[in-house]
Amino acid sequence: MSEAERDPDDALEGLRRREFLQLLAASFAAAGCGQLQPPKEKIVPALDASEDALAGRAAWYATQCPACPAGCGALAKVRDGRPIKLEGNPDHPVSRGGLCARGQASILDLYDSRRFASPLVAGEPASWERADAEVGGALLEARRSGRKVRVLAGSWPSPTARAVLGRFAAAFPGSRRLAYDPLSYAAIARAHGRTHGRAVLPTFHLEKARALVALDADFLGTWLSPMEFTKGWAANRKPDSELDLMSWHAQFESRLSLTGANADFRVPLRPSERYGTLAELGRLVGGKLGWTGPLPPMGGTTVSRSVLSDVADMLVAERRRALLLCGADDAEVQVLANWINHMLAAYEEIIDLSRPSRQAEGEPEALESLIAEMERGEVGVLLVLGRNPAYDHPRASAFRAAAGKVACVVSLARRRDETSELARVVCPDLHPLEAWGDSDAHAGVVSIAQPVVAPLFGGRPALESLARWAGRAGDAHALVRETWRREVFPAQAKGRDFETFWEETLKAGAVAVAAREEGRGAFSAAALAGLAAPQTAPGVPPFSSDAVRGDGPAPAPASRGP
Repeated sequence: MSEAERDPDDALEGLRRREFLQLLAASFAAAGCGQLQPPKEKIVPALDASEDALAGRAAWYATQCPACPAGCGALAKVRDGRPIKLEGNPDHPVSRGGLCARGQASILDLYDSRRFASPLVAGEPASWERADAEVGGALLEARRSGRKVRVLAGSWPSPTARAVLGRFAAAFPGSRRLAYDPLSYAAIARAHGRTHGRAVLPTFHLEKARALVALDADFLGTWLSPMEFTKGWAANRKPDSELDLMSWHAQFESRLSLTGANADFRVPLRPSERYGTLAELGRLVGGKLGWTGPLPPMGGTTVSRSVLSDVADMLVAERRRALLLCGADDAEVQVLANWINHMLAAYEEIIDLSRPSRQAEGEPEALESLIAEMERGEVGVLLVLGRNPAYDHPRASAFRAAAGKVACVVSLARRRDETSELARVVCPDLHPLEAWGDSDAHAGVVSIAQPVVAPLFGGRPALESLARWAGRAGDAHALVRETWRREVFPAQAKGRDFETFWEETLKAGAVAVAAREEGRGAFSAAALAGLAAPQTAPGVPPFSSDAVRGDGPAPAPASRGP
């Protein structure tokens, strides 16, 4: 019998078990090869590399930290088109190379797989053309019917954003932008409106303070502008000579914070005792400095008189170089802080009202008025940018119910949240590291934010969306360049052509400009007469010299170097 006529089963007789398993595995592998295809999408699109760029070698790009409105400068480490690390920009005049933990972690949001991949209309994926048509039609209908258009956003200290929002307001008369921040600093501005006639957030120069007392203000951790304050605070923690002493820092707080852990003297304090503690501290400071004006009503506190007297001695010994910071979201308590700072002459150099900060623009009353307008059916279109009031506002349930009476809610959220669930149209914004932007949160400094990676998902810059809906075509890059050519370039001192100025600013990340002074205001003692002491909380007795709380007695005042 020939080899060809042999029974096929006989062909396996001489096949060893190992060889059989190898052939079986190879057959399965061959069967699966037909299903393998190259991926259709790029996981991380790369920017166009320059001719001298080398694969695997990282480059650093100056941009802006996206974590909060403080406007710190950042350097993005990009390798093969992929941002992999954020660090502080040492050339930035505000943060001076520092970057907080939130800034370090903000790069993770860029790669969040939960980000929207496209616009949504009625909960279904849609093209940008359809989304723009839906929003444009709703805006035109609101203008025709006389219903209101409201833009709800957080603090957005950006000259380009103000220009775009101005065009939007001109296109839709009666529209208004409302600033809402879940953590508000509005009490500081309201208190200065009562004491100095200027309802603004001042600029604090901690590098000029030799004695510092903070009450529930974690300025090294998360309060307002932690990198700016950290640099200023640290400047006085390094004596210039053997005859010079470090600055002194006391912290009154209701929980242990990063700032309290680094203080020279820390006093645990209930939130209900803030008013009473500052009222007594102010009376002690006023008594040592000869204050003859009105005195505020007393409140309850368990901090002993001896501790507060020692703290007052330290502040008075450094008058004109002493500062009290208060983080309470209570205008009455902030008025007391302003009074103490006035007696210490802190408004001469340390606290600057003439060049206020734009880092926190939120007003708690803004959302309350919006909810009332929506409940009355007066709002035709609501645009929500970067905020989630359906989750983080104290009246979130009322907001959700009132939003149901708005004809068209538009969300520009990057990922699904409670507020975007209420929206008829979702037009996802880009991550700040993907988009052009700018910031003038600090008087005299304008920062630039340039993209360090091509958009990873199907979003579009909020600046571009607002401009399109206002009838102005153009990408975010063109909008930012136009604003800088019109406003920023004329305000900088160096005589250069715009293109040279633009290229140098992109490399540096920020530019110094002339800041217009708006007046300091004068302290009004009448603000103290209008204060009302809060009701004493249960378990907190009125002020008592026998009640002692703290980590030990405050150190005695010491003579300091010049």
